[in-house]
Amino acid sequence: MSITAIRRNEQRKLSATWCNTVATGLLTIGVFAPSVAIILGVEETQGNINALGWTIIGASAAAVFLHLGGRRILGRLEE
Repeated sequence: MSITAIRRNEQRKLSATWCNTVATGLLTIGVFAPSVAIILGVEETQGNINALGWTIIGASAAAVFLHLGGRRILGRLEE
């Protein structure tokens, strides 16, 4: 394997890691935080349950999309 192919593989791995890290952050901020707020009955969430539900759905979808994008990037690794 040439040094150029090795470099491209490492760049692809870095890009896939970035996608997965952003996906993890989206899950933390967009899913777990609102879920905990709902469970704990935080006063501000009482009137916004519908908006929080859509936030959770949107963040979950974006996280899955980013994770799958990272997997797709890894699928292009060279041998």
